Amino acid sequence: MSGRIRSPSELIQMSEEVSHMKARFAEQEDAELQLMEEADSAEQKVNEATKALEESRKRSAAEEPDLAKQLEEARMELTQVADERDEVWADVPPADQAAHKRVRVNPVVAEVVGGQCTVCRVLVTTSGMQSLRRADGIVNCENCGRILVLA
Repeated sequence: MSGRIRSPSELIQMSEEVSHMKARFAEQEDAELQLMEEADSAEQKVNEATKALEESRKRSAAEEPDLAKQLEEARMELTQVADERDEVWADVPPADQAAHKRVRVNPVVAEVVGGQCTVCRVLVTTSGMQSLRRADGIVNCENCGRILVLA
């Protein structure tokens, strides 16, 4: 409009437009305030997370030497245990080594408790139990194929 009002209906229309624009402006201000509050909250959370991260990094740096030492000790122990395993494995008869290698499941060995395999819970046959008691050789579970030993 040119700024001149020619009739009361134009005045009413212009008044409605102004009130509508004021309402829209108020909504925009409220939305902007809400976004500013959310940004402040997010910034505060970022600062808290950054502080927690720095504290964690400090603790990690302080614990690193001890952990490195423990790791080295564990590696040395693992090497010793592997050497012992190899020594014991060399003492096992070749037939028993072959039987051990044939079993394709882990663990390869299962205990017999109460006349049944502790892994698959299937009863061991009478002849199998007799062979285990006499230590006549290797007895495999008829269900899971593991090498059986008496508990």
